[in-house]
Amino acid sequence: MIFNWTKKPLRFRIFSSFLVALIPVLLCIIGAIELFLVPAVANDALQELTNSTRLLKRSIETGATVAVRNHLKAIAEKNRDIIRYYLSLVSQGELTQEEAIKQVKAILLSQQIGSSGYIYAVNSKGIAVIHPNLTIEGTDNTRFAFVRDQMERREGYIEYDWRNPGEEEARPKALYMVYLESLDWILSVSSYREEFKELVDIGDFRDMILTLRFGKSGYAYVVNQQGDTFVHPKISNFNALKQDVLPSGFLQTMLDTGSGTLEYKWRNPDEAGLRKKLAVYESIPEYGWILVSSSYLNEVIRPARLVRVIAYLSTIVLLAAAALVSYLLSGRISRPVVAMIQQLDKNARNATLEPLPVTTG
Repeated sequence: MIFNWTKKPLRFRIFSSFLVALIPVLLCIIGAIELFLVPAVANDALQELTNSTRLLKRSIETGATVAVRNHLKAIAEKNRDIIRYYLSLVSQGELTQEEAIKQVKAILLSQQIGSSGYIYAVNSKGIAVIHPNLTIEGTDNTRFAFVRDQMERREGYIEYDWRNPGEEEARPKALYMVYLESLDWILSVSSYREEFKELVDIGDFRDMILTLRFGKSGYAYVVNQQGDTFVHPKISNFNALKQDVLPSGFLQTMLDTGSGTLEYKWRNPDEAGLRKKLAVYESIPEYGWILVSSSYLNEVIRPARLVRVIAYLSTIVLLAAAALVSYLLSGRISRPVVAMIQQLDKNARNATLEPLPVTTG
């Protein structure tokens, strides 16, 4: 049976035309929901993990820097007190200046900071007056930016890169310096930053890490370069790489790449089965730590699903309201036209000139 559009009532044709015109609008709304709104909600959850991980990294780095700074500062100030003591012996006539300097130098060079850090001194002109490497002692070091910084500041904390003679490449270092005006010494206690892990305990940051929550049950945790879990709200003394019950490939990926985003499956001791997780991770190489912010994927997707349902329900309600309004309007438009057509048809059949009805709906 062939559908004859022209034989349908005028009201039906007006109403149907309106509905057909709504189809492109409906498709645009669906496309906007799926392509923009839902991904934006999911991306917000990912951005929260990313921001939290970066903030956690900065907080730990800042806290670790303060701990290292205070450690180096305490050593520097203690050695300054030692030097002042020997200088007081000189003023009392118990030692000569040369004897005091010799003993002070022996004390300073006998100390090791961390695994391979040391104490050295330069004067206000950048000349090394004490250094464990004798080839450096007595040389002009003003070509180094950090030494020029020392000459200007004389007191405080500095981070820089340094390569001793015989070493293949420069390594990150830090120092704390104090000034002895009577000797014109800028006394510096320095340590390689890769050795700072011996001075910093991740346990100091445990409470801060465990307070982070993402969604209903997401959390942050820390592992080291060997895969040992340092800080975790559910487990302790655990290494995912040394067991075969739970997935561990994700951890190897974190250790290999150092930073990024990934999905993996996991089950904590108080959970019944594996669940998919989304994680953002960053590394702090000098301490050998990997910081991870994780959230369960179903909790990340839940807001996106809720947005989708609300958006579709709202669209349906709006379309239903628009259809109802169009149906009522089509009636108001079609009724006067139909009445006029009927009167014209009646006049033609009866050969009369009855006036055409004029109505407002």
